[in-house]
Amino acid sequence: MDNPSLGWEKAVLGTGLAYPDSMEEAGELLPSDFSIEAHQVLWAEMLSLTRRQALDHRAVVESLRSTGQLIVVSDAENIGEDYIAELMTHRGASMHEYSERVLDIAIKRELRKVAALIRAEAEDENIDAQEAMDSAEKRLLGLRRNKSGNGSTMADLIGVFNSRLAGLLDGTLSPAWVPHLEALRDVVDYIDAEDYIVLAARPGDGKSSLLRYEFLNAAMRGTPVLMFNLENGPLEYAKFAISMVTGIDSDKLKSPRRLTEEDKEAYRTAAEVLASKPMYVETLASPSAVEVERICRSYISQKHVKLIGLDYVQLVKNGLEKRVEDVTETSSVLRSIPIRYGVPLVTACQLSREIVHRGENAEPQLSDLRESGSLEQDATMVWFPRPVWANPTDAQLRTYSQNLIPNTSQLYPTIKALPYKIHVKKNRNGGTGTTRSFLWMRSTNQFFSLTNRGEN
Repeated sequence: MDNPSLGWEKAVLGTGLAYPDSMEEAGELLPSDFSIEAHQVLWAEMLSLTRRQALDHRAVVESLRSTGQLIVVSDAENIGEDYIAELMTHRGASMHEYSERVLDIAIKRELRKVAALIRAEAEDENIDAQEAMDSAEKRLLGLRRNKSGNGSTMADLIGVFNSRLAGLLDGTLSPAWVPHLEALRDVVDYIDAEDYIVLAARPGDGKSSLLRYEFLNAAMRGTPVLMFNLENGPLEYAKFAISMVTGIDSDKLKSPRRLTEEDKEAYRTAAEVLASKPMYVETLASPSAVEVERICRSYISQKHVKLIGLDYVQLVKNGLEKRVEDVTETSSVLRSIPIRYGVPLVTACQLSREIVHRGENAEPQLSDLRESGSLEQDATMVWFPRPVWANPTDAQLRTYSQNLIPNTSQLYPTIKALPYKIHVKKNRNGGTGTTRSFLWMRSTNQFFSLTNRGEN
């Protein structure tokens, strides 16, 4: 074998394709343990089919073909189906040994990266010795935890937690993400790197707007973010951003002739600012969960994104006949992304009509997750944005001047502003509860505190 790493990887892949039962011997080998993208994509698909008890080489070929990834599985001589056939010639009888070799090489590969980072921090005069040692310990501990069958001791965990707690207290360590909306921060202090959050609501109840608002604000503060847009045209995000930053009614942006000179100047300024912010939008039509994971891996590696959003989970399609099983497959893959890459993921989710049947002011429950599959189980947090008034009266709408046509007492034909609350029904690492009311400005995509009319 000229390249031992590729040789052992081919043995694992070929053996798994030829003998699906041998996948149990591969332990917890992950796609990221393989050295090239072709093998990462193929192994991810094999794991997905194994979980569904549907692995065979033909199923792998057709599944990759349906997602447009078959062409990725290749080398210098073979592409797609031909490469998969060639891999099967590397099959053997010792899957456990092959996978251990791949894992060992992967850990050494990561160790070389960690060693380079430790050396760089040791030579950085802006980092003191204790900080460099703490960082080195955490990096090495991370490698030990990734070694199958070699878990962390309680002493390891307490040491890492102590360092993390001290960093949060003295300000040298920042949480993975802090929500911009003040009312939400009252209930959820911050989000950890391994959190998987489900943001669920009925159509029109603001789940997409809240997700975009939070992500755009994170990008405005300099955090690289990735948003999967599965429902709208890509220009919708540009319009949303301009409206949110300038306060220009989004209806005006649909009819530019209504823009005043002041609006045009605000637009030009906002466009220049927004163009420099690290927000990436992937517009896809019904991608598979494996495709979403592959794109996440690419952005994390190349763009260093620190926050991932998906709008919305039921629009991911894996080709399974039963919808609940398909959503379960999606949720399982999405849950693995924060754990594997240390980047929190927030997905919007459509609620079932059960909440409507319980009455217009019913409080949302975890069981309301539409086609929930394992969403409730997988999520570390579940948030439900809900209007304070399900069917507001004219008198209630007049509470907010934004709903009134200027210089009149007449209401706009469409609602411009409504009070909302977020029900935090699950929080694996903290408390649950309901936020205080805040105002959703539908016309400008902004959210305001009701005690302070400044933007949260």
